[in-house]
Amino acid sequence: MKLDHYEKRYEIYDITLEFIQELSGNGADKQLHRSFIDKKESAKFLFSYDESIYQLLNEIHEKSIAINTHKSEKKDKGGDDIVELGSSKQFNENVSWMLDVAIQNLRDKMKPYLSLSAY
Repeated sequence: MKLDHYEKRYEIYDITLEFIQELSGNGADKQLHRSFIDKKESAKFLFSYDESIYQLLNEIHEKSIAINTHKSEKKDKGGDDIVELGSSKQFNENVSWMLDVAIQNLRDKMKPYLSLSAY
């Protein structure tokens, strides 16, 4: 059972990293986004005694929506840099947060749960 919990927790970590990487690149496709949401929701139960992990995953999800919206708007306008300056600034801040803050926070928060020596 402990190994099963470890594997499920690692899946959450893995899909979140993949989601962030794809999101900050060309964008995450719908299937990956759905997989991330499924794993995010399972985190609510797998880490029920540490709500900060679910809260971080939820924040990643919220910012991912803003990132995808920005990318869609830019694509709809022909890929030109005509997207509003304000939304571009917010887009850059969200992507930077994902790459610089979210990944490190995720590692720090999940480290105790992803160490086999803890089992």
